[in-house]
Order: sequence, then C-alpha cells, then structure tokens
Amino acid sequence: MTRLFSLAVKIVARLMYWISGAAVVGIVFLTVFDVVMRKFGAPVDFAFEVVCALAGIVIAFALPQTSLDHGHVAVEFLDAKLSKGRLKVVHIATRWIGIVMFVIIGGNAFRLGARLARAGQHSAILEIPDFPFAYALGVGCLVEALVLFHMVLRETGEPRS
Repeated sequence: MTRLFSLAVKIVARLMYWISGAAVVGIVFLTVFDVVMRKFGAPVDFAFEVVCALAGIVIAFALPQTSLDHGHVAVEFLDAKLSKGRLKVVHIATRWIGIVMFVIIGGNAFRLGARLARAGQHSAILEIPDFPFAYALGVGCLVEALVLFHMVLRETGEPRS
C-alpha cells in the first residue's frame, strides 16, 4: 500500500510540474508578444492579469515536484552539527510542521475559492473567474502535504520506492 501511495504522489506531482512548466511557457510567450505589440502601439491589455493568474499556477503546481527533487533551499549547517539520528528527528519534525502548515493553507485556499465563487468575482478585463485559481493553490498545497507525508514515510524506514 505504501508503494502505491508513493507512486501516486510521484505521478500527481510530476503531472502538476508539467502543468506548471506549460504555465511558464505561456507567461513567456504572452510577455514577449505584449512587448512586441507595444512597439507597434497595440499592447495586450489583459497581459498583466493572465500573467498573474499563471504565476499562481506556476508556484502552486511546481512546489510538490520541487520538494520531491530536494530542489528547495536548505540550511545545511545542522547536517554537520547533529548526529544522523538527531538529524533524522529534525527532518521528520520539520516535515510534520510543513504538513500541518500546508493543510491549513490549502484548506483556507479552498474556503477562499468558495467565497470567490459565491461572490462571482472575476478579473477586470477578460472577466475570468477568480475562484479556480484559489482552488489551484489549495490543490497545490494539499499535494505538497502529501509529498511531505511521503517523505516522512521514507524517513521513518518504510520501504523506499
């Protein structure tokens, strides 16, 4: 069961990572197009709101895979100071803190999304509903919590996959 959970977490994180990459490509193309069009006196009016929305997706969806790849910034001075056993305890404790934090943030993002949907709030120019982006943040946070739980399972001696 642990291997199935681990595989599922890795697949979802990788899928989200690819979506995040596509959003980055969209940001680049839209920004370049907007700059070129400004030279001709016809800027893309909606560029800012689309870039902001895509940036939220980039951040939320890249986070789980980045954690799996250990691509985040780490302060390694503890590695040299603590024994392996104590370092393992620190890693497990900080990951549990992260799990709690991301579950709280994700839950709040879903509540915000529900409020935005009820209010019918949307972007100014394209009138894109705002709630899907709050939900996307919530999904990213909850998947990050699952990634951290996966890492706790690995750290506590469960079979690696």
